[in-house]
Amino acid sequence: MKKNILKVCILLAFIGYITVSCKDDDSIIPAERFVGQNLAVKDSCSGNNNGVFIYSIDIIKKNATTLTTHNLFGYGVSNVVELDVVNATEIAIDYKDVANRTFKGSGKKVGDELIIDVVVDFPTEGLKDDTCHTVITYE
Repeated sequence: MKKNILKVCILLAFIGYITVSCKDDDSIIPAERFVGQNLAVKDSCSGNNNGVFIYSIDIIKKNATTLTTHNLFGYGVSNVVELDVVNATEIAIDYKDVANRTFKGSGKKVGDELIIDVVVDFPTEGLKDDTCHTVITYE
């Protein structure tokens, strides 16, 4: 009887270990931590486009290390900006869009927010760079 109880206890301990191990967030591919639909965005920008802009976006996983967004920084839904996944909490931006604007910056996911600081360089002579502080909220 004691041997059967011991076997059951060992089996339950093993099942508990496997269950906890499988739920560990470290097993999630880092890019998947940033994916979301209809995410609330608040941009605070200065430069060519001054002001606070509120809208929503989708962040889509392109591959294990790259995400794509449409309308990030409010340049239109047809505008794509790619985000490079650095690790489970950080992204980097070094991207030139179809309008030849250059986006350079970085972001960090803290809790349910992705906070991005970026500079947008415009190819048109005389336009000031946009400097934006962007908060994307995951719910």
